[in-house]
Amino acid sequence: MFRKLIALSAIAVATLMIGVGPASASASVAMGIGSTATLTDRVLVSVPVDVTCSPDAGQQEANFVAIEQATAKGIAHGDGAVVGVVCDDTSHHYSVAILADTSGPAFKKGKAVVRGALGFCDWNTWPTVCVSAFSGPQSITLR
Repeated sequence: MFRKLIALSAIAVATLMIGVGPASASASVAMGIGSTATLTDRVLVSVPVDVTCSPDAGQQEANFVAIEQATAKGIAHGDGAVVGVVCDDTSHHYSVAILADTSGPAFKKGKAVVRGALGFCDWNTWPTVCVSAFSGPQSITLR
């Protein structure tokens, strides 16, 4: 009985693999973070992010933008995500809203460090194709 189950499972997997087409080699994603961000009430940082991705990039799997800033009271920090990413081979501008984490101090005007990542996977291909983009760590000015 166990051997039949293994044999049937192998056949099912082989059938699925044959039915899936080749992966797209053209899938791509690029990400860039601006050099200046807007600080509101020492709690909200709006970080400019540009994203370009191909229509065949797949499903968004990873997405974050994080910021850290040294202050006299410790490290102010927070993170956010790029919302509503459009993948059409055209560069799109987004503003990522990042709130100061309540476990640390508030942000202040001046220099900070920002980094980000985006990842996409096409789960409809075999083998699965994943593409990613990283930006930073880099200096950013909070104004």
